[in-house]
Amino acid sequence: MKERDILFWGAVAVGAYWLYSKFSTAAGTAANAIAAPIANAYVNLTSGAAPVAQGNIILPDGTAIPASSVQLTWYGNALTFVYGGSNYQLQPQVNGNYPAIYWIGA
Repeated sequence: MKERDILFWGAVAVGAYWLYSKFSTAAGTAANAIAAPIANAYVNLTSGAAPVAQGNIILPDGTAIPASSVQLTWYGNALTFVYGGSNYQLQPQVNGNYPAIYWIGA
């Protein structure tokens, strides 16, 4: 191999590396621009909707509030909500009502 060939292939390698570094960021950005909405749509389709309870929630002091008046949130496998500045966890439904207990898991 001649010195001229080494210089030629070295220049080709440097040029190829420069092109790669120049366009790999753009290709990654384009791939992210395409993949992100697809991933977000998949997560939205596979994650559950916000839970909706029908009936009343019975607080520990006996007060009944409509279940539709609070925003229910899953915390692990516990269905929780905040009412009057306190955290509560719903218990299984009894006679159409949901008993609530104080919850300090957050």
